[in-house]
Amino acid sequence: LTLEGAGELRGAVLVVATPEGEVRKPFDVNGFNADQGSDNWQLPDKGFVEVEFADTRVAPSEEKLGDDIMHSLREQLAGNIAAHKKVDVVQAAMGMSQLSFDQMLELLAFIPENETQERVNLVCRCYHRLSGMDDPRKALDVLATEEKSFVEKQLGAASFTFFRNNPTGFHRLDLAQPAQREVLLRLVGLKNAMSDMEEGMVKYYQKRGRGERDVLSLGLSWRNARFNHNPIAFSQSWSVPYGGMFDVDFVDLRRPDHNCAAMSEEEFEEAIMSKWRETSALLGLYTMSPNSKLKLLREVTNSCHVCCDQVARMVKQFSPHTSANTRVEIVVSCWARTVDWHGLANVMLLLTPFEQKVVMNRLGPVNVFDEIMAVGYYELDLQSKTDRFIFQELLHLSTSEPGDNLLHVTFNTLDFTIPLPWLTGEGVPLKGKISFYFVRSAEVQRRIIEQGPYGSTGAGKPPPHSVSAYAEDWWRHYCEEGFTSPTGSDWVYPYRCRRIRHKLAEKFDQIEHCFGRLDHDGSGCLDRREITTGLFELGIWLHPQESRQFLEQLDDDGSGTVSIGEFQKFWTQFAP
Repeated sequence: LTLEGAGELRGAVLVVATPEGEVRKPFDVNGFNADQGSDNWQLPDKGFVEVEFADTRVAPSEEKLGDDIMHSLREQLAGNIAAHKKVDVVQAAMGMSQLSFDQMLELLAFIPENETQERVNLVCRCYHRLSGMDDPRKALDVLATEEKSFVEKQLGAASFTFFRNNPTGFHRLDLAQPAQREVLLRLVGLKNAMSDMEEGMVKYYQKRGRGERDVLSLGLSWRNARFNHNPIAFSQSWSVPYGGMFDVDFVDLRRPDHNCAAMSEEEFEEAIMSKWRETSALLGLYTMSPNSKLKLLREVTNSCHVCCDQVARMVKQFSPHTSANTRVEIVVSCWARTVDWHGLANVMLLLTPFEQKVVMNRLGPVNVFDEIMAVGYYELDLQSKTDRFIFQELLHLSTSEPGDNLLHVTFNTLDFTIPLPWLTGEGVPLKGKISFYFVRSAEVQRRIIEQGPYGSTGAGKPPPHSVSAYAEDWWRHYCEEGFTSPTGSDWVYPYRCRRIRHKLAEKFDQIEHCFGRLDHDGSGCLDRREITTGLFELGIWLHPQESRQFLEQLDDDGSGTVSIGEFQKFWTQFAP
């Protein structure tokens, strides 16, 4: 396997028993060469060898089984072999290769139609190895109804939520089921195939200032992995077991290139939105559940790409109060299939703070944080590795770019000035909560889009197709023409109001419930103390100056209190 490039031998140790006890010494396996025979490399005739084998195989290529292998299979399967043995012969011949749909049909023809279970077994063995099919489920249409039902049951739901072109998402796999174990093997292969990309990301962040960043420990393509509910780190020397439950958030690091195009409006409407809107004639209810809508989305994005405007429209179909998980899944499912991906930062603005944290946990800070679109408000816990990484990145940007970038900084709720040592990565405490607004001038924004980020470690000019034209109207109002990230600081206060409204949306679906919770004395009006205290109880802390500004925003008639009507205006204007 090592000679075939399928793995590496690492850390070999030879253990030999002597009268004095065991003797352990490093064992050199690098000299092994099968072509030169045993004269060049001798395997000892006694002792024990301990060695790690690292599986470096990548996802199977799109190459089909070779003609020579197919010819050999035809000869063997045409012989007097029991049906269950024929399935084993095919499995052994396939190895890590893929096969075409036509090749599977040819092999299936060698198993009699009355051997239902063996026909089912053969299709299950081939299912995840079918090449040239964006949706391999169509291969099941050639089966009899009973056979198709058995295949779907044997493959399990996990097989139908894995899509080779869009594997990003959460996978829960029962490794005792061969088809689900095959899904994990394909995910391992995909991760190995992206090892060069991960290595490039590690080197990129090693050059950054403001403190060391261990991006591998943060997780890039392989996140939140658990085996039998216990955390497990990815290792190429880990042998995938034949039993147990495995959970992982997988992130496809590959981005659409300039040859990829998002669905047209007509295609998007026909493929997704029209089906989502279908209702029953009898009750007028949606015919598709949220889970069914997500399933359709994953099927479509396996073969098609989307743009940020389309992702945003799908997110806005669901309420953050009742469908937060669905909104998160839409963003996760589209993450690696969005052509103008630099606009995803603006899509994230549609999510509530809770939803944003879930997306960050699922996809990881290295994948979510976009230095091109860094303008925004940040509340960061320095004890969190995720938040600390983002803070380091923002410190790097603030010292690399001209102008004052960090505004209204607070540390543990108190006004704060960033100490000079922090700007060089020194002395940043290991815990504490810091918040601030990160801003940029129009000149800086223009320079970043046209030339790339400042500094020698910048990623270079963003590809033209990756720069998005999407922004909600309220956000676009503060952007320079041709840009979708705001300039200056005029956006800061409206953004704060919207963030407050988003946090309230997590708690309340109706304005009456929210207003009643804040109206402590039941007077039907809110004063400044009730607003500040009520928001604090809900986890929203306002600086005294912000508290005054917020009351002025709500108090249209200048009475010093806020009526339900005035609160309704705020509730509607800043709705998610």
